[in-house]
Amino acid sequence: MEARATGLRTAAFIVLMVISGCGASDLHKNEAANAPPTGGHWYPIPALTPGHLCTRQDPDFDELRYQEQISHCRRNVTKSTRIAVSEPYGVSEDELENYQVDHLIPLALGGSNARENLWPVAYEQARLKAKFEYQTYLELKEGQIGQKAAIEKIRRWVRDNLVNGASIR
Repeated sequence: MEARATGLRTAAFIVLMVISGCGASDLHKNEAANAPPTGGHWYPIPALTPGHLCTRQDPDFDELRYQEQISHCRRNVTKSTRIAVSEPYGVSEDELENYQVDHLIPLALGGSNARENLWPVAYEQARLKAKFEYQTYLELKEGQIGQKAAIEKIRRWVRDNLVNGASIR
């Protein structure tokens, strides 16, 4: 199982490097510079965590919000879900106390509790993301931006600050 998880992490890292435009010569340099915390990642792996929106059919749906009438799901992430989401990222149940299982698309922006929207992130990085999420939530709430633009802002922030390690160094 550990060999399979390590292989998945390596494959996901290579895919991420290719997607972000890094060539093979950059791979080892970037891997060392962006080495994740023990057993984990600083960034969501797109194949595991592409993001997922709440819908009215979602069991956690509780109301429509904002001028745009965006479906909102109440927070509902069980311990078993946290463990299941974290395992493919190489975070063991014992290490989970050092991580927050985060919503890639925040609930406040219409994200869901689906596994496709969850990933383990070290607390320091989760706090950085939460600050940006709050600013984006206020813009959405005030009608300054729509849901699509809000989600794109979050995805860009994650890419620029977590995937590329800019907020971490």
